[in-house]
Amino acid sequence: SQTAKLPTDLIRSAAESANPAGSTVGVTGIDALALGDDSSGPGVLTETLLGAGGAFLVLLFVFASLLAFLPLAVAAVSILATFLMLLPLTYLTDVSFIVQFLVALVGLGVAIDYSLLLVTRWREERDHGKENHEAVVSAMETAGHAVFFSGLTVAIGLLALIVLPVPFMRSIGMGGALIPFASVLVTLTLTPAILAGIGPRVDWPKIRHETDASRGWSRWARLIVRRRWIAVGAAFAVLGVLFAAFLGIKIGAPSSDSLAKTGPAVTTLHTLEKGGITTGALTPIEVLAEADQASGVADTLGKVDGIDAALVSTAKSSTANGQTVVVLIPDAETVNSKSVAVVNRVKDVADKT
Repeated sequence: SQTAKLPTDLIRSAAESANPAGSTVGVTGIDALALGDDSSGPGVLTETLLGAGGAFLVLLFVFASLLAFLPLAVAAVSILATFLMLLPLTYLTDVSFIVQFLVALVGLGVAIDYSLLLVTRWREERDHGKENHEAVVSAMETAGHAVFFSGLTVAIGLLALIVLPVPFMRSIGMGGALIPFASVLVTLTLTPAILAGIGPRVDWPKIRHETDASRGWSRWARLIVRRRWIAVGAAFAVLGVLFAAFLGIKIGAPSSDSLAKTGPAVTTLHTLEKGGITTGALTPIEVLAEADQASGVADTLGKVDGIDAALVSTAKSSTANGQTVVVLIPDAETVNSKSVAVVNRVKDVADKT
């Protein structure tokens, strides 16, 4: 589990006891860097509040009334409900720390989106002359159905991640599936209750009416219809730029420079780099070889393009049944699809050795 405490303190103590007095000992590694420094970086609450602040400005523009607070209130309850649903899973299986950010930030957007559909339809019905109770019922019969089936579809899609043989992705699938489930549940219960009770009172001051078409959006719509082929071309150009960016995607684990920026693990890594140690030491390649041929294997594999050093492990735990471990240090970290080529070259040479 990525939420587990790493034994860095024990490793540091053991290293200090084996080194001369006065020497400086530091511990680093991908896992230590992933945990980062508890005192640095914004937390889940801070990031959620920042996202909620930006969303409030958009909602204030859309509704131009105090009704802008309603989707945020629904989102707050949805996020808390999702965390409560997620709690039992943490006792049954390991859950990645990323899930808490996923629940907070994605949950914020999904809950606001679903409640926005319902509130907008309720407002339209009210502006067309329906009494408040009838407007709530009409909104539930139309937008409510859309919210339900949308949430169901999203939840099923995310649940598909559970079948992957990767614990990290499975936890994201389980946590992610709870987001639309909780959002739909809260939106279809809390939102109509609030609208039926105090909806008309919080829809104040009602500057914008749903029966009146926006002049700005109307002009935009007429422009798109009049210049439809230019609009299509512009849309495809934007999609092309996004697709071009996708071609540079790196699939795999995060590299060291994308993890923690401060903390003892980062300080130790920078000290090693200044001493000429490559970051490839964070992702060593281990090759199992016959004990009597280990030195020759190390010499051969050490000449592979992209390998900085080759070492034969002398630890007792590295030798068993006449076989030992040869440790290869690559020039750079082998953490993703763009940097794993050296591993394939090592495999090709090892198969021929």
